[in-house]
Amino acid sequence: MQRSVVGAHGYNFLPCPALATFRCELIFSRLSIPFARDFVSADIYAAIANLPVQQPSHLKAHMTKQSAKPTLSREAVRALLDTDVKAPEASTSMADVREGIDAIDRLLGALIAERQRYVERAGHIKAGRDAVRDEPRVEDVVAKAKAALVANGGHGDLADAVWRPMIEWFIAHEFDVYDDAHADTDD
Repeated sequence: MQRSVVGAHGYNFLPCPALATFRCELIFSRLSIPFARDFVSADIYAAIANLPVQQPSHLKAHMTKQSAKPTLSREAVRALLDTDVKAPEASTSMADVREGIDAIDRLLGALIAERQRYVERAGHIKAGRDAVRDEPRVEDVVAKAKAALVANGGHGDLADAVWRPMIEWFIAHEFDVYDDAHADTDD
């Protein structure tokens, strides 16, 4: 059971789960209402939580053209971080900056570990060893990473500097997983 919190104006609030935060922020921004980072009123949250998964057509302008998936807003990203971490522009000391970077690194570590589990699953699913390295897929992943970086105010060159070495590590790991998973069937 979720614990409600009473906000400054006496409204009851429920924590907005990270996966619903983007939807909440998007709806609030379209209504020109400030979105309280981690909390929305219980009534509004219930209404938002029960919306259909498919985005209404008038909200599609907020989606990237390349992937047709929503680009996370800064508020949605901040909701994924530790709640006591200051925004970069609110940081006034190196301790604040380092605390924010450490929070991001913890989140990145968790996300990369989840990515690893998908890659490991692919090593079990792929029909042949020659399917492990898929150059068109590599280029697609890097292009999507670059688009996400640019859409969120980052430098597009980071996609090559970060994703390509990471992808190469994952491909090597997937070969190992594939070989281990198919060791008995290759005879």
